[in-house]
Amino acid sequence: MKFSVGKVVSTVVLTLVLGACSERDDDQAIVGGGTGGIAIDPGTGGDTFEVRGTEFVYPYRANSPHGSVLKQCILISTAAESCALTTLPFIGDGVNQPTIDQIMDRVLVTHDWMGERFEAVVRTAPDDLLNMFSSTTAILIGSEVRPSFYTALTGAIQIDPIYLWSSVDEKGSVSLQEDFRSDFGADLQFWFLRRIAGADGQSLWPYYSLEDASVRPFEDLRLPLMRLLFHELAHATDFMPRPQIATLDTSLSAWDAVRSISDHWLSPALYAQFPLTGTELQSFGQVMYQGETATDAQNAATPAQLGQFMSTDGAIQMYSYSTPREDLAQLVEGVVMAYYYDSIVNVGFTNKPVDDTNYTCNDLLVGWGQRNRLADPLVNPRARLATDLVVNMSAGMVSYLDNTLSDAEPMNPGVHWCDNQTPVSIAASQPDTRSVDSTRSTESAELFREKIRVESPVHPQSPK
Repeated sequence: MKFSVGKVVSTVVLTLVLGACSERDDDQAIVGGGTGGIAIDPGTGGDTFEVRGTEFVYPYRANSPHGSVLKQCILISTAAESCALTTLPFIGDGVNQPTIDQIMDRVLVTHDWMGERFEAVVRTAPDDLLNMFSSTTAILIGSEVRPSFYTALTGAIQIDPIYLWSSVDEKGSVSLQEDFRSDFGADLQFWFLRRIAGADGQSLWPYYSLEDASVRPFEDLRLPLMRLLFHELAHATDFMPRPQIATLDTSLSAWDAVRSISDHWLSPALYAQFPLTGTELQSFGQVMYQGETATDAQNAATPAQLGQFMSTDGAIQMYSYSTPREDLAQLVEGVVMAYYYDSIVNVGFTNKPVDDTNYTCNDLLVGWGQRNRLADPLVNPRARLATDLVVNMSAGMVSYLDNTLSDAEPMNPGVHWCDNQTPVSIAASQPDTRSVDSTRSTESAELFREKIRVESPVHPQSPK
């Protein structure tokens, strides 16, 4: 039986299940491909390209030292089933950096290609990411995982393969099942948008549709998956900081081990020094990401009003208001992606289009927005602390934030989202740059709408 957010055993367990957090975000729309979301038993069909239920996962490496227990320890639904650390320990020992082989020995898949692609990406990962694998027990990649998530019940992360496909055949292994949060906040009259961009304001990686015959080269899937892994492993490290691993009583289960060191969890340390203070945004976060019913006043709120709230608080984006755990992970993700891949985070609130099934960027007028949100004076100190807690920031990372990261810039209210992406310095020297996104979106409005969905993580109020 697959463990999911909807099958938690208690309120306590629910707080320790961190979805990525709908983080099918920066990569692909949930459309096309597969077998219509109907999972089938692969039988003896080998690595064919149908959607397979998570119950059919198997160890990617047949000779893994833990291969005989991986599946039984990860496919659980109650705390009582959580495996003892003597059966399935954390990947790291709290002292040494895990090797690629140690990581790959803990991978479960529904298809061989998923493990192959995952390994290829991990082999390009920086040491900070490899160290973060210490705090998890396993990695499951399966057709029906949606969204990606971490859970302290098992100490494992589960990855949506939408981040991994390269070929049209491989798309057929990805379920069409909607994220269970897809209707949250449907009556709100604003959209929150986010873009992970390069220095020029363009998306850091190209967009590829899941519903057409496109293929995706390795370099165009590597960074989206890297971003996701930094996010999910930040959750794992939050609940199991690396220095604590060596101190654990190995007779405990993964679940009890996490609870035994609750005084050392990292997100409370962030909040003790830099709490979020936007009570209005906290309430909106529960509507947008936890499924609470919006009030009449919330449904009438404007993009400008939301922007006024965010401009005076230190969250890097709206999903930070889902839980303190998400706040920490979003900040860490923002710093490490900026340092390693020169990304910036652009955020903004736009109006909800009158016809939210048929619109272009001209219909998404910014009420408030900010380019390079990480550099905002309220966000940056929080991001530094969060990242230092999780990865112990290097001198190079500190120098990057001090000397290389450019300033935050306000977006122009009343101008549409696409024309608000380019930094002022580039727009001034290249006056035609701002129109690039807009031109592309009008040429292929349907593709643009897909792109808006996936550029703006956890954007359930956008059209399906």
